[in-house]
Amino acid sequence: MKNILILAKPLDTSSDITVELRMSAAWSTDAGVVHNGQVWLPVVSSGPTRSIQYFKGGSISPVEISHGEIEIFFNQEMGNLHWSNYYWDNAEAEIWVGDMGASFAQYTKIFTGRM
Repeated sequence: MKNILILAKPLDTSSDITVELRMSAAWSTDAGVVHNGQVWLPVVSSGPTRSIQYFKGGSISPVEISHGEIEIFFNQEMGNLHWSNYYWDNAEAEIWVGDMGASFAQYTKIFTGRM
């Protein structure tokens, strides 16, 4: 089973400080939420779907690469309701994909950029 790990850095608007949030797939087992001594909260309900577009309006166009959307859930049980108050636009992010239970070193980074 595949796992997804996301390190995001949104802005905490109450303190004007960027925070680091570590997230994993909602379907993660215990083997998928702890990597390098860090806990990755299992709150990612759907991961990115990469797409490449070569045509627009029936004509060849410059290549556009999209990493799609990511859905994260906020709830009291996970203790992350306050994340919904963070400013996420243009937040730095890194995304890795790997096999559940594999070491972090075996994960592949598929994205570095801004959300």
